[in-house]
Amino acid sequence: MSNRYILTVEEALSVIPDGDTIHTVIVSGFFLTGADWSHDDVVEHVTKAGGAQLSGPSMMAMGHGLVIDPKCRIFAEHDPKRMDELIAKIAAEPEAIKGEEA
Repeated sequence: MSNRYILTVEEALSVIPDGDTIHTVIVSGFFLTGADWSHDDVVEHVTKAGGAQLSGPSMMAMGHGLVIDPKCRIFAEHDPKRMDELIAKIAAEPEAIKGEEA
């Protein structure tokens, strides 16, 4: 078991990259399928879901630190500098939710 942190909509949207598209990865069995989503589609998905989740260390290291759909295992690209800042902020918070890693 490892730490899991549920991001608010504002936190999740604060770390998505600028630009027209955001790269996503869907994990399916032993395969990773990458696809570009429009920036607006990612914003809409995160907003409707009420937030996102921080990914585990493997996907974070691959630059896809947002789990925008845990059930379908969709991971979204993040801005490294903004993610580092958010993780530092979260590390200072004692109320991180503990649970299973995505």
